[in-house]
Amino acid sequence: MPPIRSLSELDPDGFYTYADYCAWQFEGWEEIIDGRLTPRRGYWGTAHARTAGNLLRQLWHHADEDVLAPHDADGLHMIAVALGGPLSATVVVPDYVIWRKPLPPSAHDYFEGVPLWLIEITKPGSEHLDWVVKHRLYERSGVEEYWIISPESKTVTTYHLSNGRYELTGEWWEAGQIPSSSLPGVVVEWEALFPADKYATP
Repeated sequence: MPPIRSLSELDPDGFYTYADYCAWQFEGWEEIIDGRLTPRRGYWGTAHARTAGNLLRQLWHHADEDVLAPHDADGLHMIAVALGGPLSATVVVPDYVIWRKPLPPSAHDYFEGVPLWLIEITKPGSEHLDWVVKHRLYERSGVEEYWIISPESKTVTTYHLSNGRYELTGEWWEAGQIPSSSLPGVVVEWEALFPADKYATP
């Protein structure tokens, strides 16, 4: 079978696996959810990029010998995660992926396994995917902690896995510390995540 070199060569109604994903020879960073091709939705605008950068600067400060510093899916370290391992039919590209050391098996920029903590930053058009589809997917896959950050509303919503179900652990929309529920001592400052626009008109 000839190699797949563009998204247009894929059957939108086809069934795909992690093995197929690794063989594709294009960089569209699409996702596969339960075997179905799921193009990443929404537009990476200025607000998304700024929020992603602000988050990365804060999370890097908490890297230590036990926790791998986060992989940034919007910068040079974009990675795909095969939830369920090498035979998975689900491959996602979250905005941020946090693992505990040692790293799981990987091929190229793809990792196999279930991360400790996943973070999605919403974009116009991605709301259903982030709030419904991925919430359910990460929950049943066993991802311990899930954050949804909304640059447009400047809110952070956090969940922690308990007895196989996500429990809401907090909603932040004003200045304060946002703690990780799976990594004690790791916090994100809301003000540093959404700094005031110095060019805004009073």
